[in-house]
Amino acid sequence: MMDEKRLEQEYRSLKCQQAPDLWNRIERNLQEHPERETEAEINVKERLGKGNQESIRLSRRQIYAMATAAAAMLVLLVAAPGLMEGRLKKTSEPLQMANMAETLEAAPEAAAVETAAESEEMMAAGNAELQADTTENKVEAIAEENQPDAVSRAAKNGASSKVLPDGVLTSDQLLLANYQPMSLPENAVTMAEDSQYFSEDILRDTELLCGGTVMGVSLEQDTSGKSVKVVYEMTLDQVYFAEDYTTGMETITVKSPIVKTEGDEVYILYQLQLGGTYLLPLHRSDQDWELLYPFAPQIQVTGDGAYLFHTGYVSLISEDTSVVIGRPEGNNDYFYDRMVLRRDENFLSDLLKLVEH
Repeated sequence: MMDEKRLEQEYRSLKCQQAPDLWNRIERNLQEHPERETEAEINVKERLGKGNQESIRLSRRQIYAMATAAAAMLVLLVAAPGLMEGRLKKTSEPLQMANMAETLEAAPEAAAVETAAESEEMMAAGNAELQADTTENKVEAIAEENQPDAVSRAAKNGASSKVLPDGVLTSDQLLLANYQPMSLPENAVTMAEDSQYFSEDILRDTELLCGGTVMGVSLEQDTSGKSVKVVYEMTLDQVYFAEDYTTGMETITVKSPIVKTEGDEVYILYQLQLGGTYLLPLHRSDQDWELLYPFAPQIQVTGDGAYLFHTGYVSLISEDTSVVIGRPEGNNDYFYDRMVLRRDENFLSDLLKLVEH
């Protein structure tokens, strides 16, 4: 019977004999992926020159050598209890040595395959995460949401188109109706500006999407004389989407809960301006048409046909979108530095896709 020391010596000799052939087999199966090279590897290559690039590959061999050594130690630990108990027999020695050699030979190949699979999986996960973040990053890049203070300072300092970068405008440069907010009586029944969170999913409740111009603004009172709603009288310029809607109307009355500003003077927050033209998603409430989401600025059409909207409409952000620096209507105006503008003719079709789907 072969003693333990001799078996261990034979095992180490076999391991050393097998290692060179294993490296050759691994090297033949490895594929070059220059697109995966890190910046650190590129910098090293540039410093060392092409003649020394082989040293980088040798470092990879060292990594695989560590994996091979770990696999060998694992095999030795598994076999050790049997050796200590004297359960190895001469008849089984050749077979066991062959099995250990096969295990040692397969270990680095399995490690290489597993490493490649993990790399592919990590790249796929990274691509999925990048795709999921694309829209959000686009909004942040265009609307500069990471620097609202900088936008506010630019507005307060009276920044003009001469000093602003491309794709950034001020609200003063747009052809919009004059801002004429309506003061609220003390007994008005109001709702908080954060009563409902905005999401594009809200558009699924749209029953009418129309374009119209505001001809009159007033307050509706209840039986006790309290102001409870804002009432807009509008010309009906165009109907883009309708559910069970009867054509032939030239005007439309649109109502909204009252959302008030916070500050020294109290006005209606996000009020539709007299003479302003808007694209309005509406729904029915007790036979009245109401704004689908009154807690944010509505989509406004400028005098030259551009569309001013807030960045909550993530799907409407495109490469043609410009940032618009505005002024807050009150201390609780959340959207004043989140307004953007599109001038392209595809805006309406993009909006209809959101409403219809």
